Amino acid sequence: GWSVVSTCIPNGGNKSAAQTPPSPALLHVVGSTIGDQVCKTGPPTPFSRTRKNVLIVGDSVSIGYTPFVAAEMDAVALVQHSPWGGDGGAEETLYGIRCIDNLIRAPDGTPLSPDVLMFNWGLHNSLSGNCTPPCIPGQSGPPAEYLPNLEKIVEFLQAAPALK
Repeated sequence: GWSVVSTCIPNGGNKSAAQTPPSPALLHVVGSTIGDQVCKTGPPTPFSRTRKNVLIVGDSVSIGYTPFVAAEMDAVALVQHSPWGGDGGAEETLYGIRCIDNLIRAPDGTPLSPDVLMFNWGLHNSLSGNCTPPCIPGQSGPPAEYLPNLEKIVEFLQAAPALK
């Protein structure tokens, strides 16, 4: 797989003063945007013109079952996962709120209009031991944030013009 290595450069752009970012545990305070991951995009394959299009958005659990859904529906639908990349998916629900608009777009920014959109989040918020504040953004979130964040994701999806 691939990974991203970041270097912090002061506002003036002086690369000789570049520093390695501090540990993620030192960066994140619940509710802060410091240390958050970059939003990923939806699937790279253009939607089918001859079959229905199914978009599954979610965390690593949905990455695991997407190939099985795709195999079962192959004759009638093109099934794809978002985010694309196989790296853990859509992470915790806070990541979902911040990135859902990107997750339902093609890599070129085009809004996607699937015939069926299925989504799941939960494991990254579900285990009380998964997040002992400070939580690592893009990896875990407190269980108490799950329902309120999930409701915001649903509201966004219901209002998204491309999904109407």
